[in-house]
Amino acid sequence: MKKLLMLVLMVSLTMVFAIPKPTKVVFKANTGDKELDFTLTQFNVEANLNVKSFNAEMTTNYKVTEKKLEMLRVKNKMQPSDIYMALEVSKVSGKAMEDVLSSYKKNNKKGWGVIAKKMGIKPGSKEFKALKKRIRKKEMIKKEKKLQKKEQKQIKNKQKKPKKNNMKSSKQSKGKEKK
Repeated sequence: MKKLLMLVLMVSLTMVFAIPKPTKVVFKANTGDKELDFTLTQFNVEANLNVKSFNAEMTTNYKVTEKKLEMLRVKNKMQPSDIYMALEVSKVSGKAMEDVLSSYKKNNKKGWGVIAKKMGIKPGSKEFKALKKRIRKKEMIKKEKKLQKKEQKQIKNKQKKPKKNNMKSSKQSKGKEKK
């Protein structure tokens, strides 16, 4: 009986430690431009928090299906910023998305700076500047929308608060008049 109990315990412990722990995926843009890297990292966090919004934006702006986005995310293990950069690099370079994905698969450890170079977008070139400008413009629009929402919320809150009436009620003022 003790041997059986010990065997069950050993098998249970082996199974517990054999379960793989989920790995945390960390996005690293590595474009060669610190400001652009920071912007892409922020974009990635926001996109992961609201995947539906990300998908809607990508399907609208890049004419890509949600099925294709899901395939990129799952099959190619791409983060939202990687998907965005692949679509943007394809658009700016004029290269087919399949070519960008092929380069991504080969060079993703080296970062988007290397991938962009392979697609003909060299640092400092007009294409690279156009890429950065489009990404920054996108971030500015998002910040403006957030600011507008915040302002609208503040306006609504002010409208909801009842104004305090400093005037005394008519009963209070009549009582004082009689005295």
